[in-house]
Amino acid sequence: MADLMSGIIVGIVALPLAIAFGIASGVSPEKGIITAIIAGFIISLLGGSRVQIGGPTGAFIVIV
Repeated sequence: MADLMSGIIVGIVALPLAIAFGIASGVSPEKGIITAIIAGFIISLLGGSRVQIGGPTGAFIVIV
C-alpha cells in the first residue's frame, strides 16, 4: 500500500514538472508529458539502484 501511495504522490509532483519542461523546451506541454511517460518506462526497463534519479526530476541533478 505504501508503494502505491508513493507512486501516486510522485505522479502528482511529476505532472506539472513535465509540463514546465515541455514549455521551457519550446514545445507543447503535451509533448513534455508524453516524454516523461516514455522516459519513465525506459528507466524502469533498464533497472535501477537505490541512488538512481529518474523521471523529470533527473534533469535537476546537473544543478545539484
